[in-house]
Amino acid sequence: MDPTPGRLVTQPPGLPPGFTCQQIAQNPSVVLSAPFPTGAQPNDYPCLPDTVAWANLMSELGMAVAPTAMHPARTTGYGGFALSLEAAFTHINSNAVAGGLQYWRAGTQGPSGPDPYIQVYSLHARKGLPYGLEVAATAGYVAKTTLWVWGADARWAVLEGYRSGFLGALPDIAVGGGVRTLSGASTFGLTTLGIEGELSKPFPFRDGPVLTPYLEAQRVVIFADSGAVDLTPSAADSEGTSFGRARIQRWRAIGGLDYRYEVLSLSAEFAMDMTAPSAENAGIGVSGDRQWTVSIAAGVVF
Repeated sequence: MDPTPGRLVTQPPGLPPGFTCQQIAQNPSVVLSAPFPTGAQPNDYPCLPDTVAWANLMSELGMAVAPTAMHPARTTGYGGFALSLEAAFTHINSNAVAGGLQYWRAGTQGPSGPDPYIQVYSLHARKGLPYGLEVAATAGYVAKTTLWVWGADARWAVLEGYRSGFLGALPDIAVGGGVRTLSGASTFGLTTLGIEGELSKPFPFRDGPVLTPYLEAQRVVIFADSGAVDLTPSAADSEGTSFGRARIQRWRAIGGLDYRYEVLSLSAEFAMDMTAPSAENAGIGVSGDRQWTVSIAAGVVF
């Protein structure tokens, strides 16, 4: 299911029924006879990039690789370290239409049609620093594609660790951000920035386990940039074009639960758009239903 933006083509106006711009690029002489008008030239019917379909494809793919939380607001602590394996499953609008195309079906290639969700599997490492700071790095793979995900996070626990008195009644509070970028795509670049605020509250049990629910609000900004794309690859003298760039902004809410026993840590979370994708992006044609992501993780904390 590799994204193939070169297949997101808008047919030019005035094209006679039964013909496509790709057919004309392969056989330019077809315009010299009926039903084409007298004097028609092949250049009168160029293939055009469907920028609306492309923006929707990039928007949903960007949300699939956006930073997850998978941890409470409390950091690992000064000198602490955590390592985990994560799996994220993000719903996409696999049959939706934008720009006149089913952008997932037209804009991807593979042995079968697009799945209703995108799977991302990753390795995530976090390192605690003084003053409530924590940094992290991640590397992952988008299943059924040739795409890889790379990223880094940084956050600051504004309030953490108090377990008695007035401050002990308050939840742990953290703010931070993360970046994810894709590699393995030759015709586009995609980077996703997440800026978030998080609350969590640990509940220790008598035998040692600690159960910590957490909530997070995340601002997601997607930076999509098109490279040179050939809309008529089968034509002998085809020329490249570009979809330009898209800057997409979305809000989502995240809720999760972290279980820790000694060094073992298990987490699960659910994330969903707070508003429709079109709320801030209607100007570039982004539409579709709200997306959601289910993520699970298992790891160790030292």
